[in-house]
Amino acid sequence: MIVRAAVIQMTPGEHKAQNCEAAEGWVAQAAAAGAQWVSLPETFVYSGSHRPEIMPSVAESIPGPTSGLLSQWAKQHQIYLIGGSFFELNPQDPQRPFNTCLVYGPEGQLLAKYRKNHLFIFKTASPGDATARNLSESAYQTQGKPGDRSVAMTPLGNVGLSICYDLRFPDLYQYYSRECGATLLAVPSKFLKTTGEAHWLPLLQARAIENQCFVLAANAYSETQPSNYGHSVILDPWGKVLAQLTTGEGICCADLDFAYLAQVRERLPVHAHTHRDVSNDKRV
Repeated sequence: MIVRAAVIQMTPGEHKAQNCEAAEGWVAQAAAAGAQWVSLPETFVYSGSHRPEIMPSVAESIPGPTSGLLSQWAKQHQIYLIGGSFFELNPQDPQRPFNTCLVYGPEGQLLAKYRKNHLFIFKTASPGDATARNLSESAYQTQGKPGDRSVAMTPLGNVGLSICYDLRFPDLYQYYSRECGATLLAVPSKFLKTTGEAHWLPLLQARAIENQCFVLAANAYSETQPSNYGHSVILDPWGKVLAQLTTGEGICCADLDFAYLAQVRERLPVHAHTHRDVSNDKRV
């Protein structure tokens, strides 16, 4: 089985309607290129101030406007759509919504929902530097429960969901591939240029190689500070770059050969070497 996939690279701004209009155009372009799997980047709906008084107006319920659009686009184009992520209203803490990824199928049906498990924190300068400040997502987001993991099971592959900073935590992906049968890993992101130049591709390749999965990594791109790295990419189970868009907005497509994935797993059977210690329910 060969399946065409596309990742979308966007520069979202603070106007939700404009962002959604742009996303709709990119999804249509990806579908016209023959993509059956399409992924948007993290928080494609809104990129602006995260002040506490703003977040309740940015966040949405599910079902709601953005989830409705994602469902509509998937059905209209008969695709499997990884909806990047957007801010989901948290009734218990409206100023700190969830960062949520949804997957829709070609009938417009919701297949999976995932809330970001690991919230990014980064010190922009060395300790002791008077100019240092923290970039901390926990100031304006609520962490998903660590056990809230999600795989969308489809005839065109099973995709394990994650968002951006999750990429640094390999256990999540090992759980997807070894215990849930994932063959694709989705990493919609808003990776910074600062960390992206050093870590983006090596981390993605590590996740592809150690789990023997295709990786769909749609990243945001921006030149304003703090800038987003772009370099949206599709990788094969050997860690090879199948397609990449370095800068600017656009899409990149690649054909995923699942016979090749099976061959990689047969020749290097790492999944067969993973077993579980039943006494304490931990992989060893």
